[in-house]
Formats: sequence, structure tokens, C-alpha cells
Amino acid sequence: MTQAPARFTQRWSLRTRLLLSVVALFTAASLIVGVVSVLALRGFLMDRLDDQLLAATGRSEDAVGGDPGNAPAPTAPGLPGRFSDFRTGVQGPLTITAVVSDAGVLAVVVTPEGNLRQLSEAQSRQLARVDEDGAPVTVNLGGDLGNYRVSAIPVSFNGLDAVATVVTGLPQSEAEAILVQLSFVVAAVTLLAVGAAIGPARSSCAGRCGHWSGSPRRHRR
Repeated sequence: MTQAPARFTQRWSLRTRLLLSVVALFTAASLIVGVVSVLALRGFLMDRLDDQLLAATGRSEDAVGGDPGNAPAPTAPGLPGRFSDFRTGVQGPLTITAVVSDAGVLAVVVTPEGNLRQLSEAQSRQLARVDEDGAPVTVNLGGDLGNYRVSAIPVSFNGLDAVATVVTGLPQSEAEAILVQLSFVVAAVTLLAVGAAIGPARSSCAGRCGHWSGSPRRHRR
């Protein structure tokens, strides 16, 4: 009679350990699938953004090389006169174009209204440090711009012999927002699934614990 409680406790302990192991494995598998999904989507979004950046860089190259299209000119106070004819090409909203030459740095962003706004000196210097190998890199411009995917290439400035470095950038905000949303969805689904797996087990545990709590009282009587 005295060995029965020990045997029951040992059997229940093993069942509990097995249940916790299954829940832990399920949670780990869900997290692994979620992380892989987020990384795969990030790769896809960044590849798509790099393709868009390549097209935007081509438009910047044409514009700086003397074919600006119908793009407006920015105001560039304090910069040499040849910068006054600078055009970015026809670019989408929030696209950044910077020209780096011996005369200085001019960096502008296309506003949502389609106008051009000159970037700060600190942001312009940061863009001027991008290597002109054409490879896309991520740069944090801070302020209201955040992370940008940028690339830099050498271009003959406006048909002249002088060669300038043209930096073009596209915002990563849209891709980052999608990844954050997916991360929240993965976390929520994982928590719900784990809760669904633990719920029946807790009910089963409560029932068994209740049955066992009454046995000693009957035994004492």
C-alpha cells in the first residue's frame, strides 16, 4: 500500500517529462520554421529592392551624364555653378541621388509630392563614403529617412571630362515593415499552437491530481 503512491508519482513524472519534451520540440520546430521563413522573405525582398535600385541607378547615370528627362532641378545654394544644372532623372518618391565630385557633394531626396529636398551635410558625407563599385549596401541615414539601400558608380558629369561619383538610394522601410509584420505573425501563431498543446495536458493533469488527492484520504479511513 505504501509503494502505490511512489509508483503513481513516478509514472506521472515520466508522462509530464514526455509532454514537456514534446511541447519543447514543437516550439523549437515552430521557431525554426518561422525564422527560416523570415530570412527567406528578407532575401526575396532585398533581391527585389536591389533590382529596383539597379534600374534607378541607370536613370541617375543617364541624368547626370546629360539626359535628365523631365525631372526638376534642386536649389543648391553655396555650391559651384555647374551643380545648378544637376538633375536626378525621373525617380520615384523617397529616392535619393547624390553627386560627389571635387566641387563638393550634392544629395537630394524626392519628396512624396514629387519635389526635391536637399539632404543634410552629415547625410551627404555619409553617402560620399559609399564605394563606387556599384555593389548595393545598406546605409542608415537617420532622421526621417532611416535605412537605405544604396549603390555608387563613376559617371562623366553632364558630358564634361570631369568624372563624378553618383550615389542612388531606395528606402528599405517597406521591406522592413513587411518583415516586422511576419515576425509578429510567426510569434503569435507559435504561442497559440503551444497554448493549444499545453491546454489539454493541463486539464489531464488536473484530473489526475484530483483523483490522487482523494486516494490518501480513503486510505487513512
